[in-house]
Amino acid sequence: MFYVISTASKLLRFLDKPFGSLLSSKLNKDPSLPHEAEKKSIRKKLQLERRGVGATERQRKSQAIMAFLLQLDPFRKARTIQLYLSYATEVETSPIFHFARRKNKQIAVPILDRAHCALQFSELNTLSPHMLEKSPLGISQPRLEFQKKIDPKTIDLWIIPGLAFDPQGNRLGYGKGYYDRALQNIQQPVLGLAFEIQIVPHLPVETRDVPVDYIITEKRTIVCKGGRST
Repeated sequence: MFYVISTASKLLRFLDKPFGSLLSSKLNKDPSLPHEAEKKSIRKKLQLERRGVGATERQRKSQAIMAFLLQLDPFRKARTIQLYLSYATEVETSPIFHFARRKNKQIAVPILDRAHCALQFSELNTLSPHMLEKSPLGISQPRLEFQKKIDPKTIDLWIIPGLAFDPQGNRLGYGKGYYDRALQNIQQPVLGLAFEIQIVPHLPVETRDVPVDYIITEKRTIVCKGGRST
């Protein structure tokens, strides 16, 4: 018994694995682990930085982002737009919602389907509080009785959040992968909204990650080098 334990101990030291507890059942290193560790570090850093943006500054920067958005051809031409409902420290989207409705654009908002680890989408015509509820993740979504499902294939432009983006269009979300799964078979333009502090030179990428075509910050519009429309 001592020989077996000693040999296993030497093997673990030799492989120098940071997740030794996993090796009792699996000796082959998961290639996604380094990326996940790096992503976790970036998420923590960017969440702290974004929390440092005060409410007044966040509102001002969100208005600047909206001004850039309104100049973008895919937004002007889109008849149906998928728009996330912002919460906490995200770029605010309620002004975009109201502007789009005044232009008679159809708005599709995400609905969390935790049973299938997926997003569904519903038409939403107003942000009236009585029509909304909080999802299990704390994000506003239409109440069941007000939901009117929309086929994702009919959406002309996707406007999505993220914790970090790079100029190639790579996006770092919150780690659940909901938007990556929703966008797997989508061909329409995808646009990320972010503050300038959320733009990093390079993000770790995995095969399941879906890039965006455009990123808009309070300072610029980025046509992404790795986006699907370029």
